[in-house]
Amino acid sequence: MPLTTSAAATREATAAAVAVAARFGLTAGEPEIMADGANIIVHLHPAPVVAKVAAIEDVSSALLDGALRVGEAAGLPLHRFPLADIRAAHVAVESGLTGKVLVDVSVPGSRR
Repeated sequence: MPLTTSAAATREATAAAVAVAARFGLTAGEPEIMADGANIIVHLHPAPVVAKVAAIEDVSSALLDGALRVGEAAGLPLHRFPLADIRAAHVAVESGLTGKVLVDVSVPGSRR
């Protein structure tokens, strides 16, 4: 089942990527959507940065429909880290941790 996103979800994902970039001092005045599916891939022009943002609505629907299995049931435990612990997340990946490492980059006050 191919996943696509709504225009509203794409706008929201782009805004989230721009907001996170701003928190790190990057100006992204010309974001360009490079891919729009299960994840939104955004080139944050003029910065040489590409962001990948989960399309929450579609991923959630796929999970609820049983089209996408995650976590222990899929043999891939989820390991969650807040953005403040990005170093620990990187160490976990580099150490060969089994599963998926998820970093929460949500913007405080957003609805996600």
